[in-house]
Amino acid sequence: MLRLAVAITLNRGRVDDDRFAAARDAGLTDEEIVETIANVAHNIFANYANEALGVELELPVVPSFDHASA
Repeated sequence: MLRLAVAITLNRGRVDDDRFAAARDAGLTDEEIVETIANVAHNIFANYANEALGVELELPVVPSFDHASA
């Protein structure tokens, strides 16, 4: 699921059939794939809204993810 979410994010939603096949081979159902896509979209939306509105986060800052090793 994480590999699928990273692929969706890095490719801006353009995910090829091989990635979906890999997700299914890993045991994800079609419903879980759609839920993964929805969660990525929700988080992107929330991040954009927070940035646009200058929302101060109360949580500790998380270090950047090194997607090259994903």
